[in-house]
Amino acid sequence: MKYLNCISLDVSKDSSHIQAFDAQLNKLSKVNIIEHTLEGFSDLRILYDSLDNPVVVFEATGIYHRGLQKYLKDALIPFVMINPLVSAKIRKQSLRSIKTDKKDCRTIAKAYFTADAKDTMVELITESHYNDMRQLSRYYEDTLVHLVKAKGSYNAKLDIVFPGYKKLFSNIYSDTATAVIIKYKHPDTVKKQKIQSIKKCLIKDTHHTEAYCDKQAVKILAYVNNCCSGCYATDIDCDILLDLLGTVKLFELKCNKILQDLIALAKQTDYFEFICSIPGIGENLASRIVAEIGDIKRFKGSKQLIAYAGTDPHIYQSGTRDGVHLNISKKGNKILRTILYLATSCHLRLKTKHNTVITEFYAKKKQQGKPHKVALVASLNKLLKVIYSVSTNQTIFR
Repeated sequence: MKYLNCISLDVSKDSSHIQAFDAQLNKLSKVNIIEHTLEGFSDLRILYDSLDNPVVVFEATGIYHRGLQKYLKDALIPFVMINPLVSAKIRKQSLRSIKTDKKDCRTIAKAYFTADAKDTMVELITESHYNDMRQLSRYYEDTLVHLVKAKGSYNAKLDIVFPGYKKLFSNIYSDTATAVIIKYKHPDTVKKQKIQSIKKCLIKDTHHTEAYCDKQAVKILAYVNNCCSGCYATDIDCDILLDLLGTVKLFELKCNKILQDLIALAKQTDYFEFICSIPGIGENLASRIVAEIGDIKRFKGSKQLIAYAGTDPHIYQSGTRDGVHLNISKKGNKILRTILYLATSCHLRLKTKHNTVITEFYAKKKQQGKPHKVALVASLNKLLKVIYSVSTNQTIFR
């Protein structure tokens, strides 16, 4: 339902420009600036009460509109969030593409009154359960970025203090690999130790069997006797190495904690177990997929879900160009695309007894001469259709 009047807001970080319009885009008020405070929002309430059943309209900004959105929900004031792409498209229709905060109010109002409802309404996650999951998913992604950066810094410093140490272990961040570094800090210090001392250190800090620790102690001692470190045992590099290792361990623990909380929430949804039944998707990926999709019932079909992920083709037909073999639109959830790309890659790498519809589809695309990434993205859309099917039909993948 379209309202006859609207209050348009151009949302900024700490304030917003506000102006009211009718359906013909006639001004019903002057442009004012309100602060994102209770006092500022009270001015919005006064304007709302002075008009005949208006609706508040603003662009989705990511974070800056959250305070405004909460106030409107608490005050029971109807509101609509506009997709920024829609308002930007309307702004570019003018021969003179002028963008100011004052003019943006009119552009946002025009987007509400002239565009289709499906293009202007931004789907809201109304259930707190899905909202909590999405916030945890985004927090996990952010923490993962810090973890990767910390690991990069640690690896660089490790190559100075313990050059070649990475070749001894398949996982350089494991308790076995880090126990000696934490206790001795420098290869020259390890050289002075006996095998029994190194073995006791490994047994104490890793809880492995005595035979395993004895084998690792021999390997480590042989390494340090032939190691030429890039610094002295008294250099500050050794202390920095330990500090960086502590940072890596801290972010690893934080990532695991966030992921476990996310999985616990995902298990309470109706779709988690069905998505987990798809080969290549474990609890980690399934929980993050559910968090980014939200309530899958809000999508009327798998095509809407594909468009939400931004993996639908960017169709542009002109003259001899058929316009159907172009890049994906990428006008969707970037994090969901990343997770699905990883899930599809994991699914295709699995050595299962029987081919699935996804692996068969990938093989078909490869036979048609498609490059690997093209076939992979096409398979990603197939995976999204499978996810939609098993979730809405409440069936295990077979």
